[in-house]
Amino acid sequence: MYLTATVVFSNASDEAVRVIKYRFFWPRGSVTFEPRELVVPPRSDRQRTVRINAGDGELDGLRTDTAQIELVAIVAGR
Repeated sequence: MYLTATVVFSNASDEAVRVIKYRFFWPRGSVTFEPRELVVPPRSDRQRTVRINAGDGELDGLRTDTAQIELVAIVAGR
């Protein structure tokens, strides 16, 4: 069993930002992603759909009001 989640990355700065690693977590689980070539241009948004597997935690506890994203590694510029 799995669920999908849509994650939106917003960049309000004047420089592009490259997302190297991020963690999606909720009270009963977490999963870390290392996307390939996820660059958010200046003053822009980028959207990604991710797959959350049952092995990542208890999916019944995953809700939009409790899920969070932690940026683990980003790099400014391209």
